[in-house]
Amino acid sequence: MLFVIGHAGGAVNIFNLGCEDQVNVTRIAEMIVEEMGLSDARFRYTGGERGWKGDVRAMLLSIDRLKALGWKPTTTSEQAVRMAVRAGLGKGA
Repeated sequence: MLFVIGHAGGAVNIFNLGCEDQVNVTRIAEMIVEEMGLSDARFRYTGGERGWKGDVRAMLLSIDRLKALGWKPTTTSEQAVRMAVRAGLGKGA
């Protein structure tokens, strides 16, 4: 966000913040289990094959406008999830 403030012109600027890859919900759950050191976690899925009503099966927001300003992501989605989990556990990034 600070990069955009310093590099984008105009009174109002709208940008997507994100990475250039995706990570699915199962992988996110696996990483949380790994970071928490859990050994016998089981995943239970509800909502059928499609998921719950209103669920977004896959999302990858375009960060092209940010990249056009000269910004590029420095972490992958998996790295960002792990950093968030570690910060939540008080383990630092």
